Amino acid sequence: GTSRSTLPLKLSQLQNFCKRDPAGYKEDYDAQSRRLVSLVGILLLSPNADPSPSLVELIQFMAAVSSSSYKGEESDRVAALLMDLLVGSSSGNNGADQITQQSSASSVPLLQTTLPLAALQLHRDIRKACVSALILMR
Repeated sequence: GTSRSTLPLKLSQLQNFCKRDPAGYKEDYDAQSRRLVSLVGILLLSPNADPSPSLVELIQFMAAVSSSSYKGEESDRVAALLMDLLVGSSSGNNGADQITQQSSASSVPLLQTTLPLAALQLHRDIRKACVSALILMR
């Protein structure tokens, strides 16, 4: 109804609505999805800064809702975003190349060269939220 657009929903409420009526609340879910992407972008500018509690909550929401109400392409996209946060971008196809080049020159630790700085500096609360979200989604 019209009352829905006047009041912002709590994520816990929205989660229940998405469960009951995935198609009807897809737009609200998509808005949260865009919010997550922009918050992650901000986080990557200073990955070790204290994260806003809303980001942790949003990560949990996106994992729960995408894996129950929007399984498939949408849950894969959320999982990929969380994995990118944890281990760096997966879009590049040169991961294997980096590893083979690295094994020959063992003076530099492997981890340092294959993970971007942002992933290594990620705040522990965000890392924990990503890991628990991915476990929930499996």
